[in-house]
Amino acid sequence: MEFYSHLGQVLAYIGLEKKRQLEAADHAVRKNEERLELVLEASSDGFWDWNIETNEVYFSQRWAEILGYSLEEIEPHFHTWEERVHSNDMVATRKSLNDYLEGRKPKYESEHRLLTKSGEWKWILDRGKVVSKNKQDQPLRMVGSSIDISDRKQAEIALHHSDDKFYKAFHCSPDIISISTLKEGRFIEINDAFLDITGYKRPEVIGHTAHELNIWIVPEERNIVLKQILKDGRIRNFEIHFRKKNNDTLITLLSADTIDTGGEKFLLCVSKDITLRKKMEEALHLSEERFSKAFHLSPVMMAIIRMKDDQLIEANQRFLDVIEYTREETLGHTLTELNLWPDQKNSKPFLNELIEQGRLENKEFKIQTRSGKLCVLLAAIELVTVNGESCRLAAMQDITEQKCIQNELLKLDRLHLVGEIAASIGHEIRNPMTSVRGFLQMFEIRYSEDKEFLNLMIDELDRANSIITEFLSLAKNKLVELMPHNLSSIVKNILPLLQASATIQDKGIQFEMALTPDLLLDEKEIRQLTLNLVHNGLESMSDGGNVTIKTFSEGKDVVLSVQDQGPGIAPEILDRLGTPFFTTKEKGTGLGLAVCYGIAARHSAKIDIVTASTGTTFLVRFPVQNQ
Repeated sequence: MEFYSHLGQVLAYIGLEKKRQLEAADHAVRKNEERLELVLEASSDGFWDWNIETNEVYFSQRWAEILGYSLEEIEPHFHTWEERVHSNDMVATRKSLNDYLEGRKPKYESEHRLLTKSGEWKWILDRGKVVSKNKQDQPLRMVGSSIDISDRKQAEIALHHSDDKFYKAFHCSPDIISISTLKEGRFIEINDAFLDITGYKRPEVIGHTAHELNIWIVPEERNIVLKQILKDGRIRNFEIHFRKKNNDTLITLLSADTIDTGGEKFLLCVSKDITLRKKMEEALHLSEERFSKAFHLSPVMMAIIRMKDDQLIEANQRFLDVIEYTREETLGHTLTELNLWPDQKNSKPFLNELIEQGRLENKEFKIQTRSGKLCVLLAAIELVTVNGESCRLAAMQDITEQKCIQNELLKLDRLHLVGEIAASIGHEIRNPMTSVRGFLQMFEIRYSEDKEFLNLMIDELDRANSIITEFLSLAKNKLVELMPHNLSSIVKNILPLLQASATIQDKGIQFEMALTPDLLLDEKEIRQLTLNLVHNGLESMSDGGNVTIKTFSEGKDVVLSVQDQGPGIAPEILDRLGTPFFTTKEKGTGLGLAVCYGIAARHSAKIDIVTASTGTTFLVRFPVQNQ
């Protein structure tokens, strides 16, 4: 009995201990469940628990919220998830799930789209694990999480589109494109053009450096490129020579930029194949050598112009000197781009004539140089074929100076003719006019009531006399007294007179005098020349304008410059300036400039005219050797 009593006590103790353990375990489970519930509530991920035998599924509150539902709106069944999977994703998702459940994959993970309550699609990342199996090792229960990855997928899609565009641009480009490490220069990607042009295969290039492939023909070019890239992070249109796989030379224009990917710097290079262009240039150069004496060393301007696009493909130095452009600035450009045609409409008729006849001879036309100077050219043009292309070969002679001399001679001839007439009849007209003026002055005393009319007649006679005085100054045989004088001093002496005349007209005179050597001058004629030019300048301006008078030395000349702020002179009348009796003024006689040209001729001087919409400058150039 004592034994059974002790045994009962032991069993009772064991029972109480077991009960305490069960209560402790139950308490721990409740604690774990509370913690799990807190984790589920705090997590941004959705959780599910799937009973594979019954297809019942527990969905967490967050899982429902991700799709825009409340937990009460979600049926706890497998088809709740299955019905919401995007049709395009169902096959891959089902396969991933079955592969895991049937042991073909170690884990279940799937990215797919689920339909939300609002009708939108959200990208979900599902991960799950079997937590219970039967004795036949068949899965009974599976738990997992659902993560909203819509933002990440949108970013990936955008990146994919960007990558796709880059990929297409990269591989479809006709130019050579490569990506290499900046540190070692090891190729990590090349486009199809790289392979097509260089003759390499992709495995022969990827992972290797240009140095290992022995691509650089001129090592110094590589050093220049690397130095420039390390300094500026980029390089543009640098001409380099590459060696192709078959050892042929490839000439390219290289442009490169550094790019940063994953914290590592790479070099993106684009090389434009200009080998063919270079060969054409070399072929043209060989052709040039054959007729260099007739072309490049010719004192006649020569140029070759492609007919299809009017591009200059060759020009000799004389042509470049006249148009004031360098060879690099000229070749490859059209006459229009270089602004050589002052009037493009004039070029079309002679081009049509050239196409019809095949050649033109003694064709006179004008071009405009870089500085705006107009040149008159006499050209012989013939159609030729260069490298299989129709071109025109033009041989041109600059006759600008000759045309100027012809115009000057024409003006002088007119001046001499007028001078001869002036010498013959000038005095004969003046003498009776003097008598008439004397009688009018007498009548003014006797007929005081008609004094106003008599004064008007005297004024008109005086005006006619002044015209005759100018007329006589055109005489060919007019005597001049050439004495050593300083041009600046002569102009300075009449400056008060000029300023007074300008002030009356509400205009101004500015005088800039430089040290100039003495010249052999007729002081009266130089005064007349200056007065005429300044008065013309004042009359051409509106109120408030200024006439600037300058004297300075230029080369072997002493120059008198008279510049106004008028509207300029129309190009079509420039050649007629200085012609006796030609005038643009309403009350002008057309003798003022003619007198100036006559005075200039008697001093062996030359008058140049520079005009624009902002004003006109007359430049009278006196040669120093006339002292």
